[in-house]
Amino acid sequence: MHAKRSTILPLVFLFSALYARAQWRSVRATMTTTETITMRDGHVRTDTTTSEYYRSTSGSELTVTILRAPGDQMVRKLAELYDAEEPAQYSLDYSTKTAYLIVRMPIPKPLITDRGAEHPELQHGTYLGFYCVLVPVMLDGKRIGTYWVDDKDDLILKKDITLPGSHTVTTLSDITLDGKYDPSLFRIPSGFTIDTSRTKAAPANF
Repeated sequence: MHAKRSTILPLVFLFSALYARAQWRSVRATMTTTETITMRDGHVRTDTTTSEYYRSTSGSELTVTILRAPGDQMVRKLAELYDAEEPAQYSLDYSTKTAYLIVRMPIPKPLITDRGAEHPELQHGTYLGFYCVLVPVMLDGKRIGTYWVDDKDDLILKKDITLPGSHTVTTLSDITLDGKYDPSLFRIPSGFTIDTSRTKAAPANF
């Protein structure tokens, strides 16, 4: 779990040149992440995780994952929270009631508006019937994947990322727009302790 966080975190800083709207449509969806890892001995392992994804009208995001053992018994409940009001990103561990502060800064999002008019060089496509702009994901000057972004509702419907030894695909399904959610859903739960041992410094240009 820690390795995934360290890999994904740099990706959120890649799209600072793209437009992020001030008012968002609220979202609830099922998020499915499939990661294929090639081990050093050549063995290939595939892990699939299903989570619940929420977004508020202020742009806060919450992804809740429940890890289960055989027999469907809950082993651990984890969450990734981006609180747009602070703004800050946290990793939540419900078993220890700990909120790990990852970074305190506005996080740029890979969002496109006006059906890609501001970025005509980008490819277009459809996913689940949504019109999407295909945003290339770059890391250290190399393309490592693609985000499928619904430019109408500024929603990332699919992420396809390839890194050395791993290939990760994350998709949204069962999407509900404009639902009403308690604002406390996007706050650190009561009784949690904030831990700064994993906090990263914000980039100097932010």
